[in-house]
Amino acid sequence: MIKVMLVDDEAIVRRGIREGIDWSQHGVEIVGEEGNGEAALASILKINPDIVITDIRMPRMDGLKLTENLRELMPHVKIVIISGYEDFTYAKQALKMGVKEYISKPISSEEIIAIVTRLRDEIEFERNNQRRIEDSRSLLARNYFFIKSKFIRRLLKDYRLINHPIIEAEKLHITLSGPYFLVFVLSIDDSGEHFKPSIEENKELQVYAISNIAEDTLPEKYQGTVIADDSFSHLICVVNLQHAPGSFMYTICKEIQENVATFLGISISIGVGNSCRTLSELGESYKQAKETLKYKFYSGMKSIQYYDATKKIKSSNEYTFPVSLIEELLTCVDCDDWDRFHIQLKKMFLEFETELVDEYLVKEICSSLLNSIVRKLGIAEFPWEIYYGRNINPYAEIHSLERMTDIYDWLCHLIHEMYQAGEVMKNREYKSIVHHAIRYMERNYHTNITLDSIAAATHVSPNYFSKLFKTETKTNFIDWLNKLRIEKSLPLLKRSDLKIYEVANRVGYSDYKYYSTLFKKITGITPKQYKDGGSVF
Repeated sequence: MIKVMLVDDEAIVRRGIREGIDWSQHGVEIVGEEGNGEAALASILKINPDIVITDIRMPRMDGLKLTENLRELMPHVKIVIISGYEDFTYAKQALKMGVKEYISKPISSEEIIAIVTRLRDEIEFERNNQRRIEDSRSLLARNYFFIKSKFIRRLLKDYRLINHPIIEAEKLHITLSGPYFLVFVLSIDDSGEHFKPSIEENKELQVYAISNIAEDTLPEKYQGTVIADDSFSHLICVVNLQHAPGSFMYTICKEIQENVATFLGISISIGVGNSCRTLSELGESYKQAKETLKYKFYSGMKSIQYYDATKKIKSSNEYTFPVSLIEELLTCVDCDDWDRFHIQLKKMFLEFETELVDEYLVKEICSSLLNSIVRKLGIAEFPWEIYYGRNINPYAEIHSLERMTDIYDWLCHLIHEMYQAGEVMKNREYKSIVHHAIRYMERNYHTNITLDSIAAATHVSPNYFSKLFKTETKTNFIDWLNKLRIEKSLPLLKRSDLKIYEVANRVGYSDYKYYSTLFKKITGITPKQYKDGGSVF
């Protein structure tokens, strides 16, 4: 909607313009009206209309003075002058001030509609044109960022790939005159919270915003260029120095951190490489800065780390993990010695920190430990949602964590929850499965029941069922079934019309001799002795 303000000392004129036309049909809204120029100016500054329709002759401040003020304070506002025949000289002055339209009294609806809609179209055209200009500027700025990023990446890879790199840099407004250079790398802390993989454009805009803040923060005498790496996982800053860097670099990095936090609400860590004297050494300074940034895994968020050749992150090729630590942890699980377990776990993480083990390797070792504990606790068949409150892939979860302390806390919490919930679930599941199995045997003891058939009836594997049944009842499944069959055979043996082999067959034994052997083993007497009046149990 285009906003229109009416200014006229005659209320009937204002009412006629306001109510005599259905302005909404023309995409126009009357947003205010005043009876003199002074009150109108105050209202216009608050309402910010697109068009002001004003009379010339009014008390306090006339239309000409109002127009003069608006040209100075709000030059974008379109002004339409209303005047009588005797005011034509004043109207000409108003037109010289940039007034867009002139209407003579008496006013016709057709004339004012034609003027306002013409101005409406002009305003919309100007707005669309301004949007195109802004979009073009934004596109140009972003393209410049990508072109600049590509140039710096090539420079860091091998400056010899670029003919006359200093001249090419100047074309991009990048200063590489030296005599000293330095590279530092910025990384967003907890990037998973800020970057959603499905919204790649937001990630690029965020990186672009951080680069602008970092460049603006650098002092003028320490000219620097900030770009993104190929994957937008971190930003690279190449700084041109007039003298060897000192402690001021820490101050600058700290200020960049604070500005990014203030304006974007994002925490960043920074790794700083060694300074160098030639462009050929820039690539090495960049490698040092990236290597140094890996210390963040141990030092935590908002860290600023300088390259130290004596501190090297160890990969799997350079570090052999003492397997005895894992074995000791699993022994603690076997013994339910959780106090000792936590002591050993702290020892393992202290080993990581002391040896500066690579982040990826730490996560792989922790994933392997978690997998072994799951097997030890016998809970591999239970869903992770039981322990974590939601369905997760724990191994992906470990790899999403960016600090060693977070991995330690997460692992402690998960293992504790696994143990507690596992015990509850095992007891609950044992009771359910074993109860179902016993009822099944009581109903079908006279049939050919096998481990496979009863496992199928309870919807678990034979091995899993056998283990559950023994844990819950403290006896083997087959021993339970045999005792049940012998008990069921007792009243049958007292019947004179049934022979012993027929009783055996009725309770599930096709082999009479096997039945007699089991009967004596369980009761202490033979079936015949019981049939003849003996007592059992």
